[in-house]
Amino acid sequence: MTSFNELPVVMKNEFKANKAAVMTKRLRFESPAEEALLRFVQLEAHVMEAETNINTALLIMHNSHDCLKFVVNHDDEILGIVTTADLEGRKVLAIANKMGKQRQELTVKDIMVPIEYLGTLKYSDICHAKVGDLVKTLQQQGAQHLLVVAGDAMIGVVSSVYLSRITDTALNIPEKAQNFSDIFNVVHNHQAL
Repeated sequence: MTSFNELPVVMKNEFKANKAAVMTKRLRFESPAEEALLRFVQLEAHVMEAETNINTALLIMHNSHDCLKFVVNHDDEILGIVTTADLEGRKVLAIANKMGKQRQELTVKDIMVPIEYLGTLKYSDICHAKVGDLVKTLQQQGAQHLLVVAGDAMIGVVSSVYLSRITDTALNIPEKAQNFSDIFNVVHNHQAL
């Protein structure tokens, strides 16, 4: 049997506490874009099962101070992305109404943005870009999230919610209609995209 040893514990009065040590990393628009990439190697703490109830999901995300989760199935395949903004916004009620369900009956899978709806950036392009370039790209695309690939492998995601958080800037990125059905729903049903 393996034996374990107690590690030395440093008492609070033996070091200086620094506010920066407990804060989320802050970036500027001039910072390298690579620093703003949410990498899939960091994914485990940022996943949520597709069948998680949206109220539970929102509680988990608030308690973990997480603004974005990757939605996975039982085989750990990434199905999509969900954010706290998705779970708190008008989108929830519109989807519940469309599906004929009560809000509390919805799951993360009902609300998520499916992975196939996300645009893609090449990692090689991100390596030479700034955070401001990512913001501009999201704005021009009308996208909240973009996948990042290296070769044929998905390695991460760029998220407007995360960029807003790490730059401490409110980013308003209105979604663009992807097809005629989106336009029809907005015009005739007064639904948000």
